[in-house]
Amino acid sequence: MSRCFFALWPDDSTRERLAAAARGVSHHGRPVEPGNFHLTLVFLGGISKERVQELLQGASELHYPSFTLNLDRAGWWGGPRVLWLAPTLIPDRLTRLVNGLSDLAHRAGIVLDERPYNPHLTIARKVRDFTGSAEFEAVKWRAGKFHLLESKSLKSGVVYEPLAAWPLIAEGPPTER
Repeated sequence: MSRCFFALWPDDSTRERLAAAARGVSHHGRPVEPGNFHLTLVFLGGISKERVQELLQGASELHYPSFTLNLDRAGWWGGPRVLWLAPTLIPDRLTRLVNGLSDLAHRAGIVLDERPYNPHLTIARKVRDFTGSAEFEAVKWRAGKFHLLESKSLKSGVVYEPLAAWPLIAEGPPTER
């Protein structure tokens, strides 16, 4: 079984800007390594190799437009104790991509979490408290492809390994909503 999820995986330039933004958000927690930065689209959980192959094939047949995310706010969830960056406005194109990937997972027989989608990029874990004060430059992230990632637990911690990537279709000038 592989623990997998569909995600946006930043390119090196975007990853550097995200790391700079994360450093601007003060907290008392464990920072996420920039190499693990991602924005989950659909969490699949533990799935068999056969399901992975089915998803790889199915995702290659999807065609969704590219979009830009503007990660312009920071927040904290006390239950899981995570600090995150997120867009104030969620692009319709992101919602359509998430819905398409969710449909693909359902067709593959994967039961998904039914909570509403809440796009965010985790920047710290085990955060005891967050006052909401954050001074960081918003990060514009041009999403040009989506990935299937596998979560691997190592002695040094969790790492995410991209298994495959698919392009999003460039359609005219970028739109944010």
